[in-house]
Amino acid sequence: MPIVLLTGASGMVGKALKLQLTTQGLTVRSLIRNQEKADGIHTFYWNYAKEEMDLNALKDVDYIIHLSGATVSKRWTFDYKKEIYDSRIMSTDFLFKTIQKEKLRLKKFICVSGSGFYGDTQLQNITETSPSGNDFLAMVCRDWETAAQQFNSIKIPVCILRLGVVMSPNEGFIKTVSAPIKWFVGADLGTGQQMIPWIGLHDLCRLFIHVIDKNLVGIYNAASSHPMTLEAIDKAIAKHYHRPLWLPNIPAWLLKKVLGEMSLIVLGSCATSNAKTKNTGFEFLAESFEKTLE
Repeated sequence: MPIVLLTGASGMVGKALKLQLTTQGLTVRSLIRNQEKADGIHTFYWNYAKEEMDLNALKDVDYIIHLSGATVSKRWTFDYKKEIYDSRIMSTDFLFKTIQKEKLRLKKFICVSGSGFYGDTQLQNITETSPSGNDFLAMVCRDWETAAQQFNSIKIPVCILRLGVVMSPNEGFIKTVSAPIKWFVGADLGTGQQMIPWIGLHDLCRLFIHVIDKNLVGIYNAASSHPMTLEAIDKAIAKHYHRPLWLPNIPAWLLKKVLGEMSLIVLGSCATSNAKTKNTGFEFLAESFEKTLE
């Protein structure tokens, strides 16, 4: 029975993925940063900043799925930007150095990146060969992927999924956007025409299993076939909760003033193609945002 070592298991994606992997018959171990809660059986202590890890976590491991990373949905102070960066790049570097030192032969290192790799662009159908952007998130994604690709140098195959916004009915993005709409104070941000690549949480979990089952390597966009404008997403959520969207748009200049550089998250536009992913035989079950809400 394959053994998967998972980082970021306490996050929205990590919790759902752990359940899905277990349901599929895989053995899942999690790396956690709370040493007192690590039981040495299912959960194992690690601290990438101190370069500490319970090496028992690595025994007979077949796959590592690396999801760990500080949320970007928190104000980007100078110190917090460093945390966003380090939690991704330093943690990946530490995993690589540890695996290399222990001379482990993994079947695959699976890492996530994001559609933020492409930056704020008006281009449509962005493919995996499209150039990287030049903003902070693009730099983080670019360096994260470079760190992950180190595993190729020790003959461990690498697969990287560039995630769109992960959608789950009562969590994450949808929960955040729904809150003001439910209270009748929802409004589009900026023009509302910025494109949002997205993927249903269940589909994303299925895609990780597909990567393992089909032995995929390389980089794949993980997003549905139908990126949506933020305005369309807001309208779909308002319709779902039977609420009006009556307030005027919040102008981009105000968002930039209030949020600073972090405004890129809500004002940036990106429309990725999933053709390469679908060509591997993967079928997206949640191609309708409205069905994802349900």
